[in-house]
Parts: sequence; structure tokens; C-alpha cells
Amino acid sequence: MGGVCGLVKSSRDGVPEPSKLTLLGSLGDARGGALRLSDFRAHDGDGGRMAVRRRRVRLGHGLGQDSHGRPVDRGTAARPAARRVDQADGTAAGRDLWKTLDTGACVALDFVDGGYPSTYLCSLTELLALHHRLVSHAASRGADWVVVEIADGLLQRETSQLLQSAAFRETVDAWVFATNDALGAVGGLSVLRTWGITPAAISGILTASPLAMREAQAATGVPC
Repeated sequence: MGGVCGLVKSSRDGVPEPSKLTLLGSLGDARGGALRLSDFRAHDGDGGRMAVRRRRVRLGHGLGQDSHGRPVDRGTAARPAARRVDQADGTAAGRDLWKTLDTGACVALDFVDGGYPSTYLCSLTELLALHHRLVSHAASRGADWVVVEIADGLLQRETSQLLQSAAFRETVDAWVFATNDALGAVGGLSVLRTWGITPAAISGILTASPLAMREAQAATGVPC
């Protein structure tokens, strides 16, 4: 969907066979050099540093893929708050970003705008630089609040690196944790608290069930 090509090492049950591609060549510049996505990345608003008047950052992170909302609408937890905000959403597909813009956000970005076709196997240094670049760009476009969504689960390599980074955590003013069920809320909150993170709220698919919401709030003490 996002137009990203790669080699499939493994996939979950039920995922159909991927398209088979043959690379015929690369798009080139006037001198014949291959064009790269990083050649078209968004500009920093302030040379790579956080904006002087630091924008308030709310971060939504999930227990796993599609824990934020229905599988067809995975940005649900972050999107209602997207009013004059930026959302960095690791999808490499336009659908979520267009929905965010439809809610009234002044700008919507993901890692593709930062010059990366994927954040898979990025180093922590690269991830932090990407985060600062996107937040800075959003600030230059007039965002007062920035909503950052980190997808694919707390145990996923790049996600856990970010959340355990003090340099990243100090840029966040409020946290929201999205999960599928009450037990996921208990496990997820336990992991986050060992990393020094206490979310302001629990959200995600479990909010479709009033019973699951009551169970999660009673077990964790965090509003749902």
C-alpha cells in the first residue's frame, strides 16, 4: 500500500502472497545519479533543534499493530486530538495522514517525510534525529500541539529503543497507551512503568467495551 519494496522473511498467518517485483532501474537526477527519498525530506524548522518555544507533545503508543483502533482505522487513538497538530505515524501509506488532515490538523507527517522508507533497523540516533526533524517542521507550520503515534508494540526493537531513551522521553508532555484488552493494559503499563513512563490515559480498541474499560482502569489506576 505504501509502495515500499523489500524481501519477505516471515509473515503472519492469513497474509496473502506479496507481489513479485523486478527492478528495471532507478529514477535519476540530471547528472544520472540515483534519486533517494532522503533527497526530498522535510526541512527542519530550526536547523535540527527543537523549536525555541517548544511545542507541547502528546505521544500515543500501542500494545501492538492495530491496537489504536479498528484494523481499517488504526490511528483512532491519536486522531481525535489532532487539531493543529502533527502526527508522525509509521505507516508509509497516505490513508492515515489524509484522515488526520481531515480532522483539522495543520500538517500531518510520517517517517517518509523525514526521508526514510521504513524505520526498521534504524539506530536510536537516526530515530531521535527523525523525531526532532518532524516536530521542528510541524512547529514551523504553526502546530501548537504535536501528536506523535508510535506503532507496532512496546517490544518492537525501534519502539522500545525510543521509549527507553531519556532524550526522547524528555520531549514528551503527555502519554496515551492504546491496547486491545484489559490484560494488555496491565502488561503494557507494567512495562512502561519500568521505563519511567506513566500514561495519562489508556485508549485503543478496548474502549469499544465498557466492561474492558472498567477492568483496565480498576487494575491499573489509569483513566480509560
